[in-house]
Amino acid sequence: MKEWIPLLQSLVWPVFVTIVLVWAHKPLFEILNSIVRRIKEGAGLKAGPLEVLESSPKLPVAREASEAPIDEIVGEEEEANPGFYIAHKARRDCSLDRGEYEYYRLRMFLEWDPGVDDSLVTKVVYHLPEGFPLPDPEVTDPDNQFEFRTAAWGQFNVTADVYLRGRAEPIHLQRYLNF
Repeated sequence: MKEWIPLLQSLVWPVFVTIVLVWAHKPLFEILNSIVRRIKEGAGLKAGPLEVLESSPKLPVAREASEAPIDEIVGEEEEANPGFYIAHKARRDCSLDRGEYEYYRLRMFLEWDPGVDDSLVTKVVYHLPEGFPLPDPEVTDPDNQFEFRTAAWGQFNVTADVYLRGRAEPIHLQRYLNF
């Protein structure tokens, strides 16, 4: 009987993991599908030492920069977003921590596809959640890609209105800021 004990011990974990996978396969697949969807939508993922870098979803745009109004540049299928995206970077800053909240310094900025005439952008208005000292900052500096800097302790959605010369309505963008 003693020769069976090592065999049984080596089978305990594989059997346990198999039972858990069979019992909880639907929730596990839902979690995996939501992670894959987030990554495809452009959000990064960080879990312990594993990190999938952020990436902005890109629409295929291959056009020459021109002085034409943006309404003429944008085709019907790209009307919602003619190649502009919100991007962000976050850096942990322990000096900003308050109590149990870990703060990060955030940089939000505008990116665009190659060939998109970024000189048409006149300003970007970021819309931050309630609680920020400046909830709707307006940025007009194209030299830093219409960058806005702030600090935060939690992840959230940010939206932005991109105003373009020659277009009456702004382009509405959104991004989930994770860090």
